[in-house]
Amino acid sequence: MYALVCLGFCGHAVMNRAGDRAETHYFRSDRLFSVNDKWYFSTREHLDQGPYTTRNEAEIEMIAYAKIFKKHQQKAS
Repeated sequence: MYALVCLGFCGHAVMNRAGDRAETHYFRSDRLFSVNDKWYFSTREHLDQGPYTTRNEAEIEMIAYAKIFKKHQQKAS
């Protein structure tokens, strides 16, 4: 299970894995990146998704991807 935490000071979303201890602080690198004015996100499986016109669009799609991945994992278990 994942919990989506939005950090207001930077505007980035961080996915916390089930089992992460609340008192432990994890640093996860930003999965969004830009190449030639197009935006992409990188998955945990090291697949680059995109291109997207804006960073916001890439971030929305990244969150949607995570939700689909989560549902797929739940069906598999």
